[in-house]
Amino acid sequence: MTRQVVHIVPGASGRQVGAVLRRFRLEAGMTQKQTGLRMGTSQAYVANVEAGRAPAMGIRTLIRHAAAVGYAVQVRLVPGRRRER
Repeated sequence: MTRQVVHIVPGASGRQVGAVLRRFRLEAGMTQKQTGLRMGTSQAYVANVEAGRAPAMGIRTLIRHAAAVGYAVQVRLVPGRRRER
């Protein structure tokens, strides 16, 4: 399996993030049920995350899902635009 770097930009939709997680799961040759077992959650929850239907998916869920399929999450802070006051 070739490791990939995927940049998820601010404002990415849950559907876009879910599609990335789904692709990684499929590349790992895993089912949603297997992924859920590794995450400590249900197959239905994994399906909702991958479809972008998980309510307010946070960084912890992203980390658990990525780890379940053999990936790590890295957070990088970069300069942004200054807000006008």
